[in-house]
Amino acid sequence: MATKEEKVPLSAESLTMIQQLGDLSALISTSPESKSTGHPEYKLTVTDKKTLQSYEVADRFDAFRKVKKIVETESKGLMVAKFPKTFAKSSLGVKLSKSELASRETQLNNYVAEMLTKLDQMNEKEVRLIADFMGLKHLNVASKTAGRAAKKIEQAFINKRASQKGGGGTKMEEVKVEGVDGGAPVPTPSGCGCTIS
Repeated sequence: MATKEEKVPLSAESLTMIQQLGDLSALISTSPESKSTGHPEYKLTVTDKKTLQSYEVADRFDAFRKVKKIVETESKGLMVAKFPKTFAKSSLGVKLSKSELASRETQLNNYVAEMLTKLDQMNEKEVRLIADFMGLKHLNVASKTAGRAAKKIEQAFINKRASQKGGGGTKMEEVKVEGVDGGAPVPTPSGCGCTIS
């Protein structure tokens, strides 16, 4: 059994999550429609730096605060970035000023950016929590769906070319694949509260 000072090795699954999370960038902004309310909602736009695929997860400030609490309980002293303060008036439903909202966005962005650089210093519980919070499962679903769609399109093109008389003409033709719409967003799991583009 490991002592408090000994770091328990991470599972292969957590190491994979750390690698995937390391390829992500996150941008937090206040949802425009919630700026006028006493309970603003924050939009977390997560982008895979390799594929440029992105998705959004919207949540209230409390969700960020819960992640911070666990990270700072499990890994005391690890985080340097300042986490935004909780305004008492916000918990009462009184809206924050523009400068308070802007300050909170900046501090949340700094905190999450630092958190993503220190995953290898965290434990299993923290890594799983952050992967869930960042919506990593949505990126994996989108990636698999996009890969299947690309294979369907490629196969349909090959079939179309093979069926043409004379070994393929020069005329460009639209290839339609059932269940794949080139301009449509990638489907996401129902009830995830996110969009993938």
